[in-house]
Amino acid sequence: MAGKGDEAGRAAAVAEWLDGALGRLMQLTDEAIAVVAAAEPPTDVAEAEKRGRAIGVLARTAKAVAALAASPPRKPRDPEEDGMSEDDRDITDDEERTVRAELQSRLDHLLGVAERKGFGAAAAGTGDARGAAAVAEGDAEAERRSGLAAA
Repeated sequence: MAGKGDEAGRAAAVAEWLDGALGRLMQLTDEAIAVVAAAEPPTDVAEAEKRGRAIGVLARTAKAVAALAASPPRKPRDPEEDGMSEDDRDITDDEERTVRAELQSRLDHLLGVAERKGFGAAAAGTGDARGAAAVAEGDAEAERRSGLAAA
């Protein structure tokens, strides 16, 4: 029985820490939004594009923080209860939404980095793309040459 008390204490400590961390993330997100909102309007296309990207990043950040705040903290797993599940699901729907939102946020970030470095769809459309990323989607011959084709 002492183990369950320890787990409850740890769970309470983690929940308290998570509340503080989420509060700080929300505050930092608000501060970043305020900085972008207070900036002078862009005067050329490059500044407008840079501001647009910043707004997109902030929107994804706010969405991810909101998803984290909305999801309930995970409960410690009880191996006895695991065997009693009828649907064999490992995670709740809220947890799945949270994971998907975080994955989408990370993918968007990685795609943005790839495009800034000259890879991806935007670079391919302008002819500035490098390497295998310049390949038009669905181009089987180019995928085969680059090693991207599924075996």
